[in-house]
Amino acid sequence: MKYLLITIFLLTLGTSNSEQEFGNSNLRLGLFQNQNVRCYVKADTEQLSGFLNRNGGIYFSTFRGWSKIELKGQQLIHLSQLEWCSSIRIEGGKGQILSDTSLINTKTDRVHQGAVQRHPSYTGSGVVMGFVDTGIDFTHPDFKNKDGSTRIVKIWDQTKNADSTVRPSFGYGEVYDSAMINAGNCPHVDNNGHGTQVCGMGAGNGNSVPDSIADYTGHAPNSTIICVNTDFNRANWTLSIAESIEWIFSEADKLGLPCVVNLSVGTYSGSHDGKDLAAQVIDSMVAAKPGRFVVGAAGNAGSIGPFHLRTEVVSDTAFTYFKSNTNSNFGNAIFIEAWGDTAAMKNLKIGFGYTDTTLWSDSIFYLEPTANRLDTLMTTSLGGNSQLLTFSEVQGGVVLYQVLCTNPQPQHFYGLFTVGSGTHDIWSTSLLGWSDIVRTGSPTIGQYPNISKYIYPDTNQSIVSSWNCSPNIISVGNYENRKSYVNQFDSLVIYAAAVVGQKGGTSSRGPNRLNYTKPDLMAPGNYTMGAGRFQDLNYLKTNATNGYKLAKGGYHFGNGGTSMASPAVAGIAALYFEKCPTTTSEEVRKALINNTFSDSYTGVVPNNVFGSGKVDAFATLSSSNLNDSLLVSGKTVICKGDSIKVLLSSVYPTYKWNDGISSLDRYVNNSDTLYMTFSNNSGCIGKSDTLVTVGVEIPVVSVISETDSFCVGGELVVKGSGAATYLWSNKENGDSIIVDEAGVFYLTGKDSNNCVGYDSIALTQYRCNIGIDDNENLPFTIFPNPVNNYLTIEGFNKESVGVDLTIMNAVGKIVLKRKLESGVSLEIIQVDVSHFQSGWYILELNYKTASNKYRFVKY
Repeated sequence: MKYLLITIFLLTLGTSNSEQEFGNSNLRLGLFQNQNVRCYVKADTEQLSGFLNRNGGIYFSTFRGWSKIELKGQQLIHLSQLEWCSSIRIEGGKGQILSDTSLINTKTDRVHQGAVQRHPSYTGSGVVMGFVDTGIDFTHPDFKNKDGSTRIVKIWDQTKNADSTVRPSFGYGEVYDSAMINAGNCPHVDNNGHGTQVCGMGAGNGNSVPDSIADYTGHAPNSTIICVNTDFNRANWTLSIAESIEWIFSEADKLGLPCVVNLSVGTYSGSHDGKDLAAQVIDSMVAAKPGRFVVGAAGNAGSIGPFHLRTEVVSDTAFTYFKSNTNSNFGNAIFIEAWGDTAAMKNLKIGFGYTDTTLWSDSIFYLEPTANRLDTLMTTSLGGNSQLLTFSEVQGGVVLYQVLCTNPQPQHFYGLFTVGSGTHDIWSTSLLGWSDIVRTGSPTIGQYPNISKYIYPDTNQSIVSSWNCSPNIISVGNYENRKSYVNQFDSLVIYAAAVVGQKGGTSSRGPNRLNYTKPDLMAPGNYTMGAGRFQDLNYLKTNATNGYKLAKGGYHFGNGGTSMASPAVAGIAALYFEKCPTTTSEEVRKALINNTFSDSYTGVVPNNVFGSGKVDAFATLSSSNLNDSLLVSGKTVICKGDSIKVLLSSVYPTYKWNDGISSLDRYVNNSDTLYMTFSNNSGCIGKSDTLVTVGVEIPVVSVISETDSFCVGGELVVKGSGAATYLWSNKENGDSIIVDEAGVFYLTGKDSNNCVGYDSIALTQYRCNIGIDDNENLPFTIFPNPVNNYLTIEGFNKESVGVDLTIMNAVGKIVLKRKLESGVSLEIIQVDVSHFQSGWYILELNYKTASNKYRFVKY
């Protein structure tokens, strides 16, 4: 292994590795000695309980073996020195804010307009949007209903602690509800204005300005709002963010509503891998039940210059210098935090020293394996009032390595020296209160040959840390939203530098430390018109110099950054929850990422600038469509007396027909209009196609014949009527048939709708060619002939003999049959034929000794 020419220079003044006054713990503990600090501790639980009781501490809960407690910083220092306390987790960094056309660019306007196939307009109804930010100006009309009542359910102001009667269970801040807001008794004030604009972008309803003037609707304008005013100066700030999310989710649970939390705030300090405790706590809450989602702004460090340093050592030495910062959080000091996986740090030796810029020689105070300084605070006096402190700990498989050099000498370049093999990452800049990484003014190789081993910072991984780096949380970058706007003076203001669709210059880029693609996607941020707090609106209305910034209508003005991009995505997630209220965070995340769009600005995606691409609300919501079809067992024109079975093509947990019936299938027998709504296990609501049925009467089918009897050997024409097509029982299918024998004939007729009617006729045959007695040779007289009313038979005297009298028509059909009584005188018989049809008939008299037939005519 080739080493730099290094002089291991351990100063003779105080070279002992003595224990520093605030114990073996994270160096950040020294920043909070006089503050209450809420943190996670790994310690013997019984010993910890007694310690808290004796020192006025508070125990809250346990998370994966860590106890969440609160103690004064000085007492935490004492706790860190106790044998039974193995670790105190202080997450680094101070919270920072991360600061229309947006609806069009994200295609949210199409969702609002009801363009998602077979679905209504989605506007966030029935969904809670939670905002952790600087608070909200609840007097702004965009956060009110049309009747003037507030849309805000609750506000937790963590910066106020005067009224203990409204203090939440977390023990700090004050909570105000909608009743207090509506009654004018809410003391909360957005002291920055950032939170008001963020809330407006995510959930403002645009009621402040008529649509005829401008549309300032947010992405989820009908959602329910809950706000947290975070205390950016709170010790261990990231933990308070986890508690804020816990509180918002709890309030949403009380309402029985799904919830999206937007975080347009963050810190650039930390491990940038989502493995810190705050991120893990947030992950666990999001995964605990469906209907929860968290969106974070990726950060606005894209234009501040390189401040990320990745050192990869293979077989040689690498080093980097850090500038002293007289205004750092530790005073005049150099502070460095290096992060790396335990495996990547195992074979590294890390040292700290300086290069004398007059002699260009190196002096190293120590150089040893990282394991030597695990859980041990080591202090070395550098002479005068200068000290060198180091501390290292393992946080869930990740090594944090800290170096603090107080009061460094100005003529020296102080640096971190690394030998061996492995990798670590550092984020450091004076803008964050730490030290700038030296990237200019380096000596030449001639002056200082070792400069060839120098590692320069880069512009990668400039996103904020913690939850934003978790693969389970959506991280949002920003692109430029608009080119111009109309201001309060009705003048067109043009942003000369804006290129709509192009990456915002300040938008941070990834990946995270573990090389996961971050940000996850992009949304419009720069040049966005946001709802302004009244303090700012009134200033712009009356200020001659800056009045042009106020947009037409007087309630909005421009802002930008990932702060404005993040609530756009959070609002789209709220629309998704309105459609699919019991979906999981992972489903929403995939729907957002898998349905982005790319263009000439994004280039090939995914990448670490645009993530998977630009968010597309319409495609995201359409991706969960359950547009199944209705299946029909028959035709939709239903003949009276028939029915058809209608059912959905797939099986789902719930069904509801438009008339309220809840079943997978049903039978329909009349005119109707039917469709079904249904839902899957994620609560996604689907709508079937629409089925229109028409009920019609069956045709009146008739069999028509001049008579129902005819002569043997003869033929009879029988016709059908009332249908479009016919089928006779003798298999013929014309509208008429010729019959030559007796029987029952059935007719099936169908109309143009294939509805069926039926009729039948019974036909008989008679022998028509029978012998007829000569009317003149009869032994009796029959008159008159032709006859109209009564036919008289006279001279027929057959006493005590039964006589059958039969009259048949011309085709042999019997039209009258009588039996004359025996033993009665039959000298005169009259037969009523008045009701007979005109034509000729045969009278037949049958008696014991003879039979006579007589032909007569009825007129």
